Amino acid sequence: MQIPGQLELQTTDTLRSGQFYAVEVVHRCYRINEPDHFLQDQVSAFFAYLDKAGQLRHFNRPRAQAAASTPLLDLLKIPGTKSLRFQEASATSLDQLRTEGVKPESPEEQQSLEVMQMVVQAFSGQQTEDTGVEHSLESLRLEQGLEYLDPPDLKH
Repeated sequence: MQIPGQLELQTTDTLRSGQFYAVEVVHRCYRINEPDHFLQDQVSAFFAYLDKAGQLRHFNRPRAQAAASTPLLDLLKIPGTKSLRFQEASATSLDQLRTEGVKPESPEEQQSLEVMQMVVQAFSGQQTEDTGVEHSLESLRLEQGLEYLDPPDLKH
């Protein structure tokens, strides 16, 4: 997913239910289907709504029929995680998505924009009932025994 640069997103370590987030996870992936079986960084990115139960609700592709749900704790348990970044969408950026005020610069941005608009349309009505729960990423890592991210590769 490629987030359009026109959107106002702010990186945060405290997640609040009833908000929309762009999520990016970078982790090491052992590619067994490649001829030389190498490790490489895999980037997983999506735009999601965090509900009161700690589920990140999102769509996987444009024109999807149903929303997917990913537990917040499952993101913290991805093996080989190098970085995990949450960017909260501001009210201005949500308005831009609702009114289609963002102009994509590439086909990838167009697809991402469609998926983001689907998320905003599907979950905007739930915001008032889902607000009130806060999650600190640092405390979740400590509670789940996930204090440390995997170290970066050492250079020779």
